[in-house]
Amino acid sequence: MSEFMEVIKQRNRMCANYVYCRGGCPLWDPFTGAAMINCGEFMKAEPEKFEKLVMEWAKKHPEKTMMDVFFEKFPDAPKRSNGTPTLCPDKVGLAKKKTEPCRKDDCLECWSRPAPDNI
Repeated sequence: MSEFMEVIKQRNRMCANYVYCRGGCPLWDPFTGAAMINCGEFMKAEPEKFEKLVMEWAKKHPEKTMMDVFFEKFPDAPKRSNGTPTLCPDKVGLAKKKTEPCRKDDCLECWSRPAPDNI
């Protein structure tokens, strides 16, 4: 993934974590209480600062895997020798896509996928 695409991906994750921009978003000006400008305009006007703020947020808020989320909710769930839960993510509704069949031989790949921020 290109650096640009990574910044945009992290910016989208960041925006999904705030209901309103002023609710803690680092792209909101904390000193004046007013929005700097909308994100698109901010990115055009100050791309380096935009990238810095987004990537600092991403570093402080690393993406969780499906396995991280599962074990947060079920910390005592049994594990396989590779550390994955003993059940297949497909069996608990966490399949990659409804049309994609489960590859029974590699639950580590499925459990290691990034978890959506809203689960």
